[in-house]
Amino acid sequence: MKKKNRRVLLLMAAACLIGSGVSSYAADDGCGTNYVNLLSASSIRLGGETRSQWPTAYGSIGGTERSISGPSDEVIWGPVMAWSGELQSAQMQVNAGTADVLVVRALWNDAWGSCATVNTLRVTASGVEDTSWSSSWVSNDYRIGIVITNTESAGELWWSVTYTKE
Repeated sequence: MKKKNRRVLLLMAAACLIGSGVSSYAADDGCGTNYVNLLSASSIRLGGETRSQWPTAYGSIGGTERSISGPSDEVIWGPVMAWSGELQSAQMQVNAGTADVLVVRALWNDAWGSCATVNTLRVTASGVEDTSWSSSWVSNDYRIGIVITNTESAGELWWSVTYTKE
């Protein structure tokens, strides 16, 4: 009889825990103690400075273009941007020689070859980074890409454009 009652009590306790939706999120205090769902802060003091605003997250688009033996003057579009934001930095590198590259943008509804230049770079084998934009605002209504206008001994191009996510 005792075993039957014990099993029933254990099953009821397990059902209560599962049914109550107890969260298993925890914060560790470094001393082996977990405080479940108790840690919350609206600001933090770091190096004598109180911070309540956190930097906007960043995103990045780009890729590697192989066999860029000459100028194509065709747009190579990057992947979809899911956020609105500001263009931050264009980083590019070729495997050898140099390449002249335009960073372009266009609305998704614009014609496929239609675009506006927002940055112009001379890319080398040692790499280049630039943060100057003729217009830096973008949103998920835009697509970002590059146009290779001239190459000298370059065979491959790596490119990346970072942006803030608002």
